[in-house]
Amino acid sequence: MDHYSPRFLGIDVEAGIGYGLTPGSDKITLKLMLSRNLNAHKWRP
Repeated sequence: MDHYSPRFLGIDVEAGIGYGLTPGSDKITLKLMLSRNLNAHKWRP
């Protein structure tokens, strides 16, 4: 899932779920990433 919300401080939300295929890996992996573009500012000439 990927979602961008300009109403909430321009936060970009990514979430996902995965599973391990080998005996040495985790059975289930969950991720939640919150990010924001730090370079987004008005350009001045």
